[in-house]
Amino acid sequence: MKQRILLLLAILFCSFAAQAQDNIFLKSGEVQEVYIKKISGDMIYYSGKPGGPQRYFKKSAVEKIVYRNGRTVIVDKPLTKAGKRHAERMRDNVLTLAPAHLLYFGAMNGLGIGLDYERFFGERHLLSVHVPVYIGVATDQGTDEYEPFTDVVPFYTSPGIRLHVLKPSRKLDYAIGVSVVVGTVTQTYNRENSYMPAPNVEQRFLLTAVTLDNDFCLFSKRNVGFGLHTAVGPVLGDFGDDGKWMVQIGFKIGRRF
Repeated sequence: MKQRILLLLAILFCSFAAQAQDNIFLKSGEVQEVYIKKISGDMIYYSGKPGGPQRYFKKSAVEKIVYRNGRTVIVDKPLTKAGKRHAERMRDNVLTLAPAHLLYFGAMNGLGIGLDYERFFGERHLLSVHVPVYIGVATDQGTDEYEPFTDVVPFYTSPGIRLHVLKPSRKLDYAIGVSVVVGTVTQTYNRENSYMPAPNVEQRFLLTAVTLDNDFCLFSKRNVGFGLHTAVGPVLGDFGDDGKWMVQIGFKIGRRF
């Protein structure tokens, strides 16, 4: 008789355990009885019944999880001071102004300005893409007989990818990458000779290049950064048919957000 009772209790216990579900407590006050599949990144994946379709909650909407075995996990834990500092440094976006940007195209050189947007990917922030825009504001060329008093105005963008070598939690950031330059170069000749068009005639060329980039940036506690950007690579297409090389050296100031 005792064996039958124990067997019956065991069957009931197993049946209860099979029916037990996990409980998700939402910040709205609602409690959801679910079967949790996995927790990945900012998402909590679950189903309403065993083998049912997978759904998800964002962690930001969940206060805690009580598993069927009684274990409780607080999802929205307050950050410690160290955690807050780390979160500040791990922001995904950087907007940078290059107020002094030196440009060099073969015999041409001068000064430009630029604006750069950078976006990080992954939890470790090792990779990023950036899309800068530059314009030359005081660029000219030599005064030999073949290139007489030529004013040159480049306007270009150079989107690329960067690998961040140092740990992202550090204040100092160093990145190396490759960029593809696409833009235009407008030339204006100030005097005429047998090789050049009439004075003040503009000629526009397509500018294309591939550059190897190096970036150094030191960030303050308020996520304001000061750094140096360098890039060098061959100029391609018609504008680079004489073997021009493009060199950029620029001071930059930016902010993480």
